[in-house]
Amino acid sequence: MSNLKLDKMRKLSYLAAFLAAFMMFSCTNNDNPVPGGEEGEKGDKTVEINIKSVITKSDDGAVINGAKTSIQDGTIYFFGANNNCVFSYTLTASDITNLAGQTIAPISVLNVPAAANKVILLTNYLLAGYTTYPLPAGNTVATIKALPVSITKQQPKTGNMSVANVIMSGEADIVIDTNPATPLYATNVTITPIMSRLEVSRVGVKGDGSQVGDITEFRLRGIFIPNHYPSSTVMGNNTSESSIVNPLSDKTKYTNLFPTGSGTGYLNDYADNSVVFPGLVHAATGNMWAYHVFPASGNLNLPQIVVAVDKIMFKDTDGEVKLWNNGAIKYITVESYHVKDNPLLAVTDFLPANVYRIDGADGENGPGKPGGWGGIIFELDDLGDTPYSKDKTVSCNITVTPWNVKLIEPNM
Repeated sequence: MSNLKLDKMRKLSYLAAFLAAFMMFSCTNNDNPVPGGEEGEKGDKTVEINIKSVITKSDDGAVINGAKTSIQDGTIYFFGANNNCVFSYTLTASDITNLAGQTIAPISVLNVPAAANKVILLTNYLLAGYTTYPLPAGNTVATIKALPVSITKQQPKTGNMSVANVIMSGEADIVIDTNPATPLYATNVTITPIMSRLEVSRVGVKGDGSQVGDITEFRLRGIFIPNHYPSSTVMGNNTSESSIVNPLSDKTKYTNLFPTGSGTGYLNDYADNSVVFPGLVHAATGNMWAYHVFPASGNLNLPQIVVAVDKIMFKDTDGEVKLWNNGAIKYITVESYHVKDNPLLAVTDFLPANVYRIDGADGENGPGKPGGWGGIIFELDDLGDTPYSKDKTVSCNITVTPWNVKLIEPNM
């Protein structure tokens, strides 16, 4: 064989080896799939995310007028047909600015894997006190929805009534338009706050102080919510009805839980400190008390209210004003509610993004005295030595708007 032919054969062998190596590299590289994507997928889909949020808390009264839950941080999770998370997108500073505007432009997310067909948007998770959003790898629709949230991380901040730190979430399918030449993938996500909010505007007395048995003065010691769901999920789903702290069915727990320390001021004793006592919680500011609660359904699962009062003065049978029971602390319990001005329409659900307000205002005599209107109203016969020691409930007008204020009344 001539040297010329041998040299030609060597070149052909080198070329074949190069082509084989190239083909092997091309097959194993798989076009650099997006991290978190499913095997064999390309990250070449652009999805337009249209976000609508229920954020404005309107008709709130003077103390918190115009309060909002705004988006401070967020992550969009993309899922494939098997509900595995294939991709995620973190909202940027410009996205957040856009979402805070009057007109919200769609957010275009690039490099989404082709298999993505649904999204979950989770916001304010970091603001609520959690350190990081979960990464896509290893997560599914179920695991993202099941991310736990503690009730203590969703409360009004000390000294203000803000709803700004409440987590909002929503989910939606990705759809494609009918033009195959320029395919457009889009989704419309509505996100809502995952919490309900309970507000009390006033605690007052029945009567005008002129009749025998009328209360003429009292001191408010605190407003507490002893029963509540201590945890839920980022989608606002309660873990279990049996997980309620101090369920209504067990009233024996309340005897020694409430504070008995000294205090002087109406609205100042235990107020503005977001004090948390064992088994009960309380937050207050200005002339309104507020507490964020997880949504609940059914009368036995709704949060009840316990009011502590002391230094009660009343008109005795001889016409003299006297100290009731040596000024001891007494309790009023609110176990159920009806819609304002409609005693026959019971409140049976606390829904997310709704405010349930027991509305009212003190009269010209000031707090803790006869006069005024609305609120939690009581008389001597409603007072017990311990919470739930009286077999009756106070009637509250409850009012609702999105962030809906719903005016309710306690049943008496």
